[in-house]
Amino acid sequence: MRRYTASFHPGYWIFVDKRKTGIVSQLINTSFCAFHLDTCMTISYTRITKKGSCTCLVHSITSRVSPFPWLGNVQLVHTHRTSGERHKKMILRILAVIVIIVASAVGYQLLKDRDIPLDVLKAKYSYPHSQFVEVDGVNFHVLDEGNPADETIVLIHGHFGSVHLYDDWADILKERYRVVRFDITSHGLTGPDPTGDYTRERTTYLTEKLLNKLNVDTFHMCGTSTGGSIALYYTAKHPGKVLSLTLQCPGAMAPRMARTKEDAGLPLPFYLLAYITPRSLWSGMLERMTGERFTVTDELIDRYYELERLEGQRPAELARMEQTVRGNVEEVLGSITVPTLIQWGEDNPQLPVSQADDYVKLMTRTTPTVIIYPKVGHVPPMEIPEETAKDFMKFISALQ
Repeated sequence: MRRYTASFHPGYWIFVDKRKTGIVSQLINTSFCAFHLDTCMTISYTRITKKGSCTCLVHSITSRVSPFPWLGNVQLVHTHRTSGERHKKMILRILAVIVIIVASAVGYQLLKDRDIPLDVLKAKYSYPHSQFVEVDGVNFHVLDEGNPADETIVLIHGHFGSVHLYDDWADILKERYRVVRFDITSHGLTGPDPTGDYTRERTTYLTEKLLNKLNVDTFHMCGTSTGGSIALYYTAKHPGKVLSLTLQCPGAMAPRMARTKEDAGLPLPFYLLAYITPRSLWSGMLERMTGERFTVTDELIDRYYELERLEGQRPAELARMEQTVRGNVEEVLGSITVPTLIQWGEDNPQLPVSQADDYVKLMTRTTPTVIIYPKVGHVPPMEIPEETAKDFMKFISALQ
């Protein structure tokens, strides 16, 4: 078998010696294509030897005189990849394009959803009368309105919310009462707890210390959703301080809430929310959680979208979700002795209205007043503030 030496540009060429009945006698290529050509040479050699004809790897055999005279009496054979090789390369190209598109989209969303400094959010979402009160390393955003000499009402917002949820209520109530509200940790302008502790015990402790620092002694306590759960556990621990308890769609018995710390945790995809929380997420959430009597505005969507992007807020919120457990809620409900009002949206998608009956049955040491609001969702004080505030004032006025 002859040996030839030559170098040439990649082109998927193999050299066949005519006098050897088409047997591949030498492959000469130092280029990147050497691997491909070597594979082709081996397969072609087998097929040509057995059948005397070229395989599908060989596109055609030319009868032209070789343009490489120094190779002697040879002909050039132009080969192509197999259909399998072509499909493989096509798939790899498609996958590469998909990866580039996904990476670009993720990068764009990460840039768009980047954290916002506290000073920027303060300038937009604080009020002239906003206070920032330090308690055990946490700088609480507090609103304290009305006459300090009047009876005090403490309002606690729900999950993903802020003090703004009770804006309309505060405007109504402050004419007759002292109204205190604050952003809980991992929410609003308060932001993360430096300790990283978002358990119910820590939340109750911080609430105690904050109210003490504000010189709030006895008061009516009201909370919605997660805020309702905070109010419930605080009241159970300090019944002598709470004049009345109002629960608005409280989340203490949420069906999906873990019973114990061992059961707590979040599905892996949830952790993407520490970095990516598109505006459409909040738009969809607000539309789903509210009833048909309420209109979700762009201003409301922007507030939820932007306050959640406070530096460190999203990881803190995920930590709260991880650490919140249902615990011994039945025992806690059974210990409540103060007058209680339960306000519930009939069309609540998160917590079915039937749960209101469960609270009544478990609160064996008091007789709750229950008001169900048709066509209202998960946030009654935000959706129908005038009606719910009026019912609330009627309830606490009857206690005097």
